[in-house]
Amino acid sequence: MSENIENIGTLVTAPIRPYYVDDLIPTALSNEIYGGVHSYTTIVERDSIIEERRNWGMFCTVYDDTVNSGTYQLVYNYKNDNIMDNDNWVLFSTISRYNTAMSSHYWLEPANSLLLDEPISPVNGERYIVGLNSNDTPTGINWEVYVGGFITEWNDIKSNWEYYFPENNWSLRVNSSDNSLYRYDGDYPSGVWVKELVNQLISFQAETLNSVDYTAIYPGFLTYSTDYFYNVTFGATNSSGVVSLDINESGSKLIKKQTNSGPYEDLMVGDILPNRMYQLFYDGTYFRFNKTISENPFDIKWKISTGEVVQVPNYNEYLLWGDLTVQGNLDIGEYGKVVILNGALNLDGGTVSNIGNIHLVNLLSGVKKFSATQSMISGVTYSITHGLNTKDLTFESWNDTDGFKINDIVVKINSLNSISFSYSSNIDSVRLVIIG
Repeated sequence: MSENIENIGTLVTAPIRPYYVDDLIPTALSNEIYGGVHSYTTIVERDSIIEERRNWGMFCTVYDDTVNSGTYQLVYNYKNDNIMDNDNWVLFSTISRYNTAMSSHYWLEPANSLLLDEPISPVNGERYIVGLNSNDTPTGINWEVYVGGFITEWNDIKSNWEYYFPENNWSLRVNSSDNSLYRYDGDYPSGVWVKELVNQLISFQAETLNSVDYTAIYPGFLTYSTDYFYNVTFGATNSSGVVSLDINESGSKLIKKQTNSGPYEDLMVGDILPNRMYQLFYDGTYFRFNKTISENPFDIKWKISTGEVVQVPNYNEYLLWGDLTVQGNLDIGEYGKVVILNGALNLDGGTVSNIGNIHLVNLLSGVKKFSATQSMISGVTYSITHGLNTKDLTFESWNDTDGFKINDIVVKINSLNSISFSYSSNIDSVRLVIIG
C-alpha cells in the first residue's frame, strides 16, 4: 500500500453536498472549477477563461454564438504548449440548432478540387482529394510521402497540412467538378475514389435568332461534359446544315449528325424542327445529334410539292425517269447525287441545295417511253396499249396526286404492245411510265 501524502489547500474528507437532499442549489459551478467541462454563451467568454481554471484536455461548450457555437477541447501542443494560447482550442463537434446531425462519419466537408501537385501558398481551410487511387503519384515535400487517394486540408494555425485517410464509402462533393460526388470504394491505400453523378440528364429549351446559332440557359451548368445526355427542344427549324449550340455562354459547339457512312456529318436543312425533343451527346468536340424519327424522308418523287422537304443524304443517289418538278425544297448533301434520266429539272417556285450534284442523262435514242394516267379501283384489272412493240419492258408508277412512288402494282404483259395491271387499293390517279 502506497504511503499517504498530505494535500495542500482546503482539504475535503467527504463529498461536497447540499445541507438537505432537496435543497435547490448546485454543489459546484462548472465555470469555476479547474478543467472539466465549462459552458459559455460566446467564443469571447471561452477565450477569457483564466489560467488557474484551464487544464489540458478540458472541454468548453459555446452555445449561443452565431458563428462559433460548438464544443471545443483544449489540446496540448496543437499549436504550442502555451495553455493561454486560444489557438490550442480545437472544435470537437458542432451544434445543430434544429436537433439534427450536421454530418456523419461518412459524409465529409466539400473539397476544393482533385489535385496531385502540392500548392506553394495554400489558404487556410483549402481541402483536396490528392489523387484518385494509389497509382496516382503526389508531388511536393509534404504530399510525396504518401500514395494517392488521401484527403488533406491546410491549417494556418499549425502551418501544415492535416491528413485524412479514407475508409470504405466515405463521400464528399468536389466543388470544381460540376454536378458530382466522389465516393471512396475500399480502404486506403488500396481503394479508389469513384465519381458518382447526381444528375446525368439535362433538359432545356434552346432558342435562336437566325435559325443557325442556338442558345440555352440551364441553372448550375458550369462546363460541357461527356458524362451528360442533353434533351433539347429547339425553338425554330434550322435553315443551314452548320448549326451550333451554346449553353450558359460556355462556348458554341457545333451539332453533328451521326450517320451510317461515318461518325458524323453536318445536319441538313430541316433536320431540327420546333416543339420536338432531341437527344444530344457531347463527345468532347461536337454535340452528336440522334434523329430518332425521319421528319424529312428520302422519298423518290417526280414532284416535290410546296412545303415538302426531300433530302438526299451523303453517298445516296436519287434516280428518276422523266421530269422532276420542285415546288418545295430538295436538299442534297455535299456528297449526295440526283440523276434524272431522259428528263429535266423544273424549279416551280422551289429551292435546291448543291444543284451541281444533279445529273441529267439522256439514254440511247433506241429506247422509247410511254406515259399514261389511270384511275384505279381495288381489285379491278385495267389494260393499256403502249405501242412500244416489245415485251422487254421496264415499269414505273406514281400516285399522280401527291407524287409518291407505288411499288406493288401487279403488271402482266399481254403482247408486244399491250399490258394489263391491277392494284389492291383505290387511287384517283396513277401515272404509269413504260420504258422499252
